[in-house]
Amino acid sequence: MVLTQVTVAGMDFLTSVYSGSWPIAFQALDQTSNYELFRLLDQIHRDDLATLLTNAATPAARSTNLERILYAAETVLKRRSPATVPSTMLGSSDA
Repeated sequence: MVLTQVTVAGMDFLTSVYSGSWPIAFQALDQTSNYELFRLLDQIHRDDLATLLTNAATPAARSTNLERILYAAETVLKRRSPATVPSTMLGSSDA
């Protein structure tokens, strides 16, 4: 796996995925830009992504912008954008 420069939230996400700390993973994803969100989800193993998604019903996940995270995960898994884009994905600055 090739690691590129990531933000602090990105490193928190990767560390939490590899240690199985799913609440921290969701919180870290919530702090990233849309660009970083897609990139981070695409960077982890698909089994880890599936495990992350199975933890989406936890209180920690629900306290984040879960709709945005699930949209990005579906896009990464299917390699195409779902028909409906959540409003939270629109108009955010990824500069």
